[in-house]
Amino acid sequence: MMKIQQNKHGMPSLKGSDTAQEKRELAREITKDLYQRAERRRGQELIWRLCQNYLTGNQYCYISESGDIVQGDSDYAWERRNVYNHIAPIIETRIAKLNNVNSKLTVRPASNDKGDIESAKFCTRLIESALGTNGFTELTEAATMWSEITGTVFYKVVWDANAGVVLGKDAEGRPVHAGDALVEVVPPYELFPEYPDTPNIEGQPSIIHARAFTTDEILARWGVEVQPENIRTDLYKSAVSCANECEWESNADKLALVIERHIAAGAKYPKGRVTVVCGDKVLADEEGDGEYPFVKQVCLPRPGKLFGQSVIERIIPIQRAYNNIKNRKHDLLERIAAGVLAVEDGSVDLDNLEREGLKPGKILVYRQGMQPPSMMEAGRIPADFLREESSLIAEFNMVSGVSELMQYTQIPQNMTSGIAISLLIEQDDNRLLITANSIRDAMKAIALRVLRLYRENATPERLSMLSGECGDVELHYFRKSRLSRDDLVFDTENDVIDSPSSRKNMVYELLKLGVLQDEKGILNQSGKLKVLSMLGLGNWENARSTEELHCTKAKRENLALATRQLPILDCDDHKLHIEEHTRHLIAEAQPSEVMETNFVKHINLHKAAMDFNKVKEENANV
Repeated sequence: MMKIQQNKHGMPSLKGSDTAQEKRELAREITKDLYQRAERRRGQELIWRLCQNYLTGNQYCYISESGDIVQGDSDYAWERRNVYNHIAPIIETRIAKLNNVNSKLTVRPASNDKGDIESAKFCTRLIESALGTNGFTELTEAATMWSEITGTVFYKVVWDANAGVVLGKDAEGRPVHAGDALVEVVPPYELFPEYPDTPNIEGQPSIIHARAFTTDEILARWGVEVQPENIRTDLYKSAVSCANECEWESNADKLALVIERHIAAGAKYPKGRVTVVCGDKVLADEEGDGEYPFVKQVCLPRPGKLFGQSVIERIIPIQRAYNNIKNRKHDLLERIAAGVLAVEDGSVDLDNLEREGLKPGKILVYRQGMQPPSMMEAGRIPADFLREESSLIAEFNMVSGVSELMQYTQIPQNMTSGIAISLLIEQDDNRLLITANSIRDAMKAIALRVLRLYRENATPERLSMLSGECGDVELHYFRKSRLSRDDLVFDTENDVIDSPSSRKNMVYELLKLGVLQDEKGILNQSGKLKVLSMLGLGNWENARSTEELHCTKAKRENLALATRQLPILDCDDHKLHIEEHTRHLIAEAQPSEVMETNFVKHINLHKAAMDFNKVKEENANV
């Protein structure tokens, strides 16, 4: 196994028992493996490229038998080859609707245990901070676009030790960062699984992530100088280039392909292995963290396959038929409007007739004794053309899951019932639930991955920053919790069906019915904050009231009272402190004698202070 050391840039480097020849052989082996995987995945990649062509309006291309995208030829030079692109508005509508899926994740405790409750609160704050730092809303929009076009997209969630705030400097004067979770969108062009027919990422023995970087960025990240490569003419001219088109255009002469191979955890590598190569150089070779950093999101699942299916793939045959019928229809209309002239051979000057046509007032001279030119019967457009056009429009709606109501925001003229309209909207939304569920599953997997990275890599200083105002109690339970899938449950709002306006109306109805108020009909401070949060009014839900701060202080005291006695303060809200201390003591399964004694004494101090203040207030009134 290769020994990992730090180079002068602070990056992992290979030194020790491995010779330069062994490193070159390892780099060549991984590069060869990438080429073999790309060849096995070539058929799937051609489908992605075809879908992209049809989305952008290049709709007269097809996949040839030689395995490439080629342009189709017209049968006649006069044939119309216009494109009537219905795919683009369909995909735009689907993306706009799917972007309403709430990317905000909240953590619910798996039990009523006080440790689970406090840990869940901190986990929610931690996820919001990590995803907000990465601009997760923009990432999900980009990922949804890729999944709609190609059928599949991946997120990559890793720990970046050089991110986050600067905590200080090391002995050599380099800044020391707190570190942070890094979330990136990985288009399917960049990911090469070992077995594309294995549906789950976890079932892959290894995964290769290939991406083009500039040589300057490679030097900054890994501290290794590499030579630029002519990747555009390589095997990946249609793969990596499609995912990084801007980089190709501006840095075409500075790019090199970085190949990152992830090996699953097993007997040989208990926590997996990550090897990064570029050309014939090994940039890094180090132990993994026990699981793949990739999370999959699909448009439509393809049974038994890792890569999903795009809606565009299903619409392409309909789009071809629609273009054909529309163009033939216009050919007929032109023939009817301009007419077809029958001319006896040698009767007129054909060159002049072809050049000028039959313009109004034209004097047509024909040879004496021959038949004058005459217009042939052009007929009219068959009714079958019109029926087929309407049928294809209906097929677009049926196959894509985007109806006229969703696409044009227009209610059918023959529908006047409000209940019927609501049912129609709900049916439209239900057709997107498969894709929306995949988005939510990806969000949950990303959140679990982020929590695990913070548990294993975040420094105490970094976690203390995230705990926020008086959040050290939550941080205490977070450090002690296991944070597995069994401990925590993730909730996301189904915003595809529940629109913001419908949720607001629901809140207003609950307020009218008195469901959110207490038995006296009063809405307390925490209830007000919750209502404001549900209505989406700014960031008010994060503002802590004085009552919440008193409760947090009492929770901190609960941790200390387990071992020692604490004094009370005159500014304490004694009623809230008594409730919080009593709740904690009752919830403890087997409190020690010291703990029980400390709690009873402390609660009695609060009660005495309450009685004293009550007597003092009564004397003042007298």
